[in-house]
Amino acid sequence: MVFKIKLRPVAKVDLYKAIEYLNDQKSGLGEELLIEVLEVFQLLKENPELFQARYKNIRISYTNRFRYGIHYTIDDRTVQILSIHHTSRNPRS
Repeated sequence: MVFKIKLRPVAKVDLYKAIEYLNDQKSGLGEELLIEVLEVFQLLKENPELFQARYKNIRISYTNRFRYGIHYTIDDRTVQILSIHHTSRNPRS
């Protein structure tokens, strides 16, 4: 069963800011993060229950290289992406 990915508006902003931040550090680095995030999305489409629920019904998957946490819930056949942020930075900075 393939699930649909839906990003909440705040998650889109989180991803945009992360890409922008990394591109400011080094040209092209943000695009590398985007590739990793899209790989995680593909994994979640195929098997969203791969990661355990951490609190209430919220699950977290991580990118490998950049250590961004992708917080999500599963609703019917949809994976709702709630937020995306680095594990060692303030999530809203």
